[in-house]
Amino acid sequence: MTTATLTADLRASANPNVQASRAAADPDKRMFHSRLIGGLFLAGFLAYGTGFALVTSVISAPDFLANIALHQTTLVVGALLMLLTIVTDVWRAVVFFPIVGERGRSTALTYLAAQIISVTVFFVGALSLLLLVPLGQYTGGSNTGWATALGS
Repeated sequence: MTTATLTADLRASANPNVQASRAAADPDKRMFHSRLIGGLFLAGFLAYGTGFALVTSVISAPDFLANIALHQTTLVVGALLMLLTIVTDVWRAVVFFPIVGERGRSTALTYLAAQIISVTVFFVGALSLLLLVPLGQYTGGSNTGWATALGS
């Protein structure tokens, strides 16, 4: 959506007659958006939950840093699935913005800001997990006492 379209939608939402006629004229569009938002919620939960399970299986083991080179693929796939949540959250914010904008511009912008913060936290968390992979290269030798101490 362009800025002009969003501005026109927000201006039209200020008029209650336009809201009533829009809701009556586009029930299929509203149902499509509702299903799309629901699908994005489910996809985000599924991707993050699966990624979290994979990552937890690697990092919950005792002295996981000493054995991280063995489970590197599982950790990377789990972190990438957790990053997929960013895509679903961004699309959900884009689809949901005009709908929330009907209730008020400040509400829509607050929701968008919350989604931006959420996506940033997801990104930092997944990036932190991915930074464990290069650390695993240094633990391949016989002197892994420091990795065991750090990982416990």
